[in-house]
This record gives sequence, C-alpha cells and structure tokens, in this order.
Amino acid sequence: MRFSLRLLFWAVLVGLGWIGGAKLGAPAVVLSTFDAGIAFAGDQIGKLMGRGANAAREGATRAVDAASDALEESDERDDEPEEEPTRREEASEPAPAPAPTRSASSGARRFGAFTPDAELSLCPRMSVSNAPRANGSGLITAYKPLISVGGVPIITAPVNGACLSSGFGDRNGKLHKGVDFNQEPGGPVVAAGDGVILEAEYRDDYGNYVLIAHGSGVHTRYAHLKGLNAGVRAGARISAGDRLGIMGNTAGYSIPIHLHYEILTGDYDSPEGAFGLEPINPFSQPAAR
Repeated sequence: MRFSLRLLFWAVLVGLGWIGGAKLGAPAVVLSTFDAGIAFAGDQIGKLMGRGANAAREGATRAVDAASDALEESDERDDEPEEEPTRREEASEPAPAPAPTRSASSGARRFGAFTPDAELSLCPRMSVSNAPRANGSGLITAYKPLISVGGVPIITAPVNGACLSSGFGDRNGKLHKGVDFNQEPGGPVVAAGDGVILEAEYRDDYGNYVLIAHGSGVHTRYAHLKGLNAGVRAGARISAGDRLGIMGNTAGYSIPIHLHYEILTGDYDSPEGAFGLEPINPFSQPAAR
C-alpha cells in the first residue's frame, strides 16, 4: 500500500514537472527528487520481480518433488502382492466366535456321513441348569462321543457343532428327563443308533419328535424338531447317523431353538408306552468299545 502511494506521488511530481517545464522548467530539487523516486521505484520493482522469480522457482521445485514422490508411491504399490487388499478387508471384519465343540480326531468312528464331535462344551454366556462338571475351558469332562447303554452303542450328542444348554436331573423342582443342545441356526439331528422308529409325530410338550427303539430295551427321543425328513415315520428302520430332521423350536408354547434329547430304558410295550420308560443321564454311562 505504501509503495503504491509513493508511485502516485512521483507520478504527480512528474506531471507537474512536465506542465511547469514548458514555461518555468522544473526546479532542481524536484528533478533530484524525481530521479531518486525513479531509482527507488526501479529498485522496488526489481525486488518484486526477484521475489516472484524465487517463488516461481520454489513452486516449480515443490511440484517436481511432489511428482517424484507420487511416482515412487506408485512404484511401491505396483510392487505390493495382489492379495494384500484382501487381507486388509478380512482384518476389518469381526473375527468369528469360536465353535463350542471340536470335530472328532482322525480315526474316530463314523456313522454314515456323521462323525460325533470329539468334545462338548457348556453353552457360553448362558446359565446352564444341571450343568455337568466342566474344565476351565467349559468342556464337559465326563463327555464321551459314544457311550454304551445296556451294551448298545449310542451317540451322546446327535448333532454337530452344538453346545449343552441344560443337563440331566432336577430342574425347577421337576425331573429334566434328557439334555438340551443349543445351536442357531439349528443344524441336522441324526439317529443316535441303529433301530426302528416307534413314534414320529407332534405333541404340544415335545413339538415334532421321534422315538427310536435300539434293542435290548434301549430307546432315544428327539424333541422340538423343525420338521421331519422324508421317510422318517413309525415302523421305518433307521441306521446310526441317518438324518431325522432339523433342530427347531416346535411346541405348544414359545421356546428357543434347541434339541431336547432323551436316552430311555425299559419296556415300551406297557400301558404307559414311552412314558413308562426310565430316563438316564448320558454323562454317567461308560464309553462304548
């Protein structure tokens, strides 16, 4: 701003000098002052031009450096392995929760397409009633994939990947005749042993259920199934590992998805039928050989 006022001042002086010089001539002090002003203006203009040139040189240098950096970054990205973006995407996703059970080890006995889980855990973040003894990791210590009931081999957990949500025994003042397995979404439920289907129907207390006779007075019952597989009907023969249906929550009242599983012994041909059979605790039975 000061520089502009100075230039205006010198311009006025020059004009006066030209006007007056035609008749009077410019005073010496005016001429000397004009010469000094011209020299000062030239000096200021030179400085401004020098600053502009320096700024231009600095801007050009920064542009060159930025372009060089961009090329180096592009080269570094080209050198990265192609799968790196995939690894970053996977890392941003929440890690899946660990499965409550572990698959059976190699050499474990298979039943058709089904292999019993090698371990069974209590359901995490749940209050498990009648919970059997478990270790620090929640694994049930008395669990055996295959047990012997009266000499008949029976699968202890006829569903893969589930956890135990309720054990056998007294529950709220009543006998819980079986054990409950929880899994969401519900997976396939299989027959726990070879046998004949005695009942495959619906009741309000059991929902869709199946009762199988395995011989030697040993029976198993599977309740609250979402539905029954084709061919699952009374009188049909079945093999261990054959699918019965899908774990569900059918009943005459609201319940969570789970499998209620009973192991029963006794004489079915009695006035009480299946309800005259004696329920047993699967975790108190010996392992099948």
